[in-house]
Amino acid sequence: MNWSDWNLSKDDFVYLMILLFISSFSIFKMIDFCWSACISNPDIAVYLLSGLKYAGLDYYNVVYPSELFYTPILSFLSSLFFRLGYVDKNAIILVVSFINFLGFFGLYVLFKNRFNPLLSLIGVVIYGSLPLIIVNTTRGMIDLAAISITFWILVFAIISIEKNPKYFLITFPLFVIGFFTKYLVGFALPLIVLYYAMDKDIISKLDLLLSDKAVFNQKLKNYLKSIEFKYIVISLIISIILFLIISKTLILDFGGSLTFFEQSVKTFNGTQTPSNIIDFNNDKSYYMDHFTDILFLAGYHSNIFMDILYGIFIVGLGIRVVSFIRNFNQFNSDKKSFKTKNLYKILLFSSVILILVAFIIFKEIPNHMAINVLWCIIILIFFSLLDKCVSNKKFLSVDLLFLAYFLLFFTFMSLYTVKVPRYSLFFIPPFIYFVIWGLNAIVGFLDGKKLFEFNIKNVVTIVILVIFLLLTVSVVNNPMDYDESKKMYRDVFAHDFENDYMEVCDFIKEYDGNYHDKTFASFYHHSRIMRWYLNVDPLILDEDSSLKNFNQTDYVVLNLDKKLDNYDLIYKKGGFNVYSLK
Repeated sequence: MNWSDWNLSKDDFVYLMILLFISSFSIFKMIDFCWSACISNPDIAVYLLSGLKYAGLDYYNVVYPSELFYTPILSFLSSLFFRLGYVDKNAIILVVSFINFLGFFGLYVLFKNRFNPLLSLIGVVIYGSLPLIIVNTTRGMIDLAAISITFWILVFAIISIEKNPKYFLITFPLFVIGFFTKYLVGFALPLIVLYYAMDKDIISKLDLLLSDKAVFNQKLKNYLKSIEFKYIVISLIISIILFLIISKTLILDFGGSLTFFEQSVKTFNGTQTPSNIIDFNNDKSYYMDHFTDILFLAGYHSNIFMDILYGIFIVGLGIRVVSFIRNFNQFNSDKKSFKTKNLYKILLFSSVILILVAFIIFKEIPNHMAINVLWCIIILIFFSLLDKCVSNKKFLSVDLLFLAYFLLFFTFMSLYTVKVPRYSLFFIPPFIYFVIWGLNAIVGFLDGKKLFEFNIKNVVTIVILVIFLLLTVSVVNNPMDYDESKKMYRDVFAHDFENDYMEVCDFIKEYDGNYHDKTFASFYHHSRIMRWYLNVDPLILDEDSSLKNFNQTDYVVLNLDKKLDNYDLIYKKGGFNVYSLK
């Protein structure tokens, strides 16, 4: 393996060792915490149940085939532990934690495409210090695992495009694996295409097509014969085969269906979620309004830390704007012109119109796909315009890649009518990127300036690193040290689910040795936990006070106090009641 392809040097390995120590400390501490806790989100039970099916342990037929598409990759990896006799929720915690552990290193390599080793390390430490990231790193939820895989997809894509096209043989198959981890990894594909288009400067190729068609045709023929194109084609063929194998082996062969296609199409086309869904929220500004509380779980000193992040970005942006204004004449004189007459003006005017159209669609039409296609086109035009007056094409393309990364996920999540704090995980990485982008500008401005014989640049970077290292230690050592009365905290950690439910299941096991032969009823989300802990398939009740679709079952488990005809209350734990048929 040629480390120069990865933009890594010997100096980087010192910082990688520091990152190894920090991430290991954080992950092992949080794994220990999560092992001692119960399942904090009913979705985790679904992933585990699918693992039972893959391991051949679904003896009581409690796995719904329609759920096999949720995350077949992570469920299958969990099933490997089940096959070894370790049938426990901790299996998926181990799988997800390991993937997220690798994700920290993927993010470092991504940042190294733009920043020096120290700033790249600070970026990963800030990212990993955020309470929302820390508590999701080892919970067993799939969102952060999908994001971690996305980091590596982009790493291999950039290496493939810039250094060695052989890495395409990893890029697209890894994309397929990521897609089957969580379909939102699909957004990595337009990011890859955008970065590729910027690297090839597609707008300039359009200029060439308009101005000299013969030369364009010759360049196109040469490209189609190139090694790069060959590897892209081979990689796509391998990816299609891998897609078919996963679809058949992990979904269709187990009685499932490819219903995620329908879900993906509905989601990306902006199909509205029914308003009776518990987390329905049509407020497009939700993440913008609650971003601070989301990142820090409405914890102590969250505003202070967020002010630091915003302040770094704003000051850095100001420095870059002032620098651009001061050097505008030089930039203008160095500007390269297009061959096609007035193309520069046409592109500039088009970008303004497209931005206005994107905002109008965002406000009036909840169609994620249309807006995100416009964002990609706008960014591609910006690249072509700025490339004519910016000397470092590499830095420009990486900056715009992360701008697209942020816009695509932020737009999608803002318009998606189900909103929960963990969905914001998807646009946190590019947010941190631009914080470091601002810090990089500040460091460059302070470079060489002295303070008591210390280089101010080094003082600033070290202070920022220490602040967020302390935040990491604080959150990891006291993961419950937040105001549990706040909704933001409850949504992230408990999702309205009481850990007492496991004790309810333990009671039922002890109370009735023949419980597998009995019938049960419970609400939808709680029924998932019952299926995992008891291996029974309960009747699902509508979550309202009238208990619609209720039939006479042997046991009813509810998270509310209610007098049920023909039933006795036999056990109560926390907010849960167990009723037995008289």
